[in-house]
Amino acid sequence: IDLSISRDGAQSWGNSVRQYMNPTGNYRSRMIFQRLGQSNDITVQLNFVGFGRYVCMDGVIEAYS
Repeated sequence: IDLSISRDGAQSWGNSVRQYMNPTGNYRSRMIFQRLGQSNDITVQLNFVGFGRYVCMDGVIEAYS
């Protein structure tokens, strides 16, 4: 999964941060991205890259200050 962040209303995107998912059948994948900086207005873009199909359910984003 590649995560990109926009701090200007999705006009431009920063560098991607990559996290690898668990192989199929090995529990659910939990992605934790840390040290992404701070902003008043943020837009998050997730890109799923691979040969298989992806199903995303019950997504939750938690932000801490």
